[in-house]
Formats: sequence, structure tokens, C-alpha cells
Amino acid sequence: MFMTIRRQVKGKDEGVSLVRLLTQIVEQSHQVTYQLYLTFNPLDPRIHEWQRDAFGKLSEDGLVVSRRLVEGDLDRAKQLSANAEGIADKQVAHLDPKGTEAKATFDELRDCLNLFDELTVKYIRFFTGISHADETLKARLPFDPRQIFRQPLIMPG
Repeated sequence: MFMTIRRQVKGKDEGVSLVRLLTQIVEQSHQVTYQLYLTFNPLDPRIHEWQRDAFGKLSEDGLVVSRRLVEGDLDRAKQLSANAEGIADKQVAHLDPKGTEAKATFDELRDCLNLFDELTVKYIRFFTGISHADETLKARLPFDPRQIFRQPLIMPG
């Protein structure tokens, strides 16, 4: 799990990562206007106008992508993943004899992965128009797996 998080927050190389994508959006945010967005995602009168909603999640004025909003997403991703990245760098990827002071709890890992899920859904919607009904990429079971434990398998007596 640490390496998965590390892969998404390393933005310095030419690799594909969430942080690198967000950094590029921040750097070019002033160029991404709603009118330009519509050239890539044209309105279709037969369906709901999803473009304004998707663009609006990254824009404060509805006219241009807001650097501040994307930087907020970038900062949250970096902040929540800092401990996991430190552990991945010093203990998993490169067994540093000095170790690391970083500690990550299961709650921190869960919060980090939940944020990645939230941001992935948000930016997939922005770039492709593809919406996810539950606003998550997490798999949903069509049944409650705990149901089998609610009734005894063998009746007493």
C-alpha cells in the first residue's frame, strides 16, 4: 500500500502520478477557460449539461479553472500522504539503515486512499465526463457478506 501511495505522490520525474497531473493543471490553470473546455467536451442538447458541473468543481467563477482550488487538492494529497511516502522511501523502496521517523496509522492510510478515490473521481469527471453513481471507484458488493453470519448454519439440538 505504501508503494501505491508513493507512486501517486512522486511528481518530479516523467512518470504518471496524481500529484504530477495536479501540478500541471495548477501551472496551466489560467489557460483553461470554460469556452476552451467546451471545445473538448461539447454540449449535447439531448443530454444533461454535465460540463458546467464538472468544470464548476475546479472553478470559482465558472469562467476559468481556479489555481487555488487545484492547489488545495494538491496540498491535501501531499499532506495526507507524507508519512506513507516517507515509509515507502526509507523502509520499503530503499532499505535505509537510518530508518525513518515517519509513522503511518491505518486511519491515515485509509484517509489517504479515500482522498485519492475522491480526487480520481473528480478529475475523471472533469477530463472525460464519465460519472460514477456513488462518487467512488470502490467496488460494491451486490449483497451483504455479513448476512451468512446472522443465521446459524447448524440448528442447535
